[in-house]
Amino acid sequence: MLPETRVFIPRGICITPYELPGSEALANLTINGLKYRDVILWGKHGALATGVDAHEAFDYLDVANKGVLIYMKCLQAGFIPEGLTEEEMKGLEIFI
Repeated sequence: MLPETRVFIPRGICITPYELPGSEALANLTINGLKYRDVILWGKHGALATGVDAHEAFDYLDVANKGVLIYMKCLQAGFIPEGLTEEEMKGLEIFI
């Protein structure tokens, strides 16, 4: 939906189901998610990002948050955004 999300978080975002805070199940979901993604959204908890340093991790969370805010505003306005087509997503690869 938001091209900047794809460009600035190229490995994407993992969304996990709810698990108890501090549980081994949540730890395992996080470990597995971070193998392929840079940002984890924990169901009913919050988010975690990794990067080469704290600045990069913060930037990932900032961009993800921007995308979520835009999505939520669309829902509040009464429509579900379409997002980008596969062709449009491939067109962004020149930036990645």
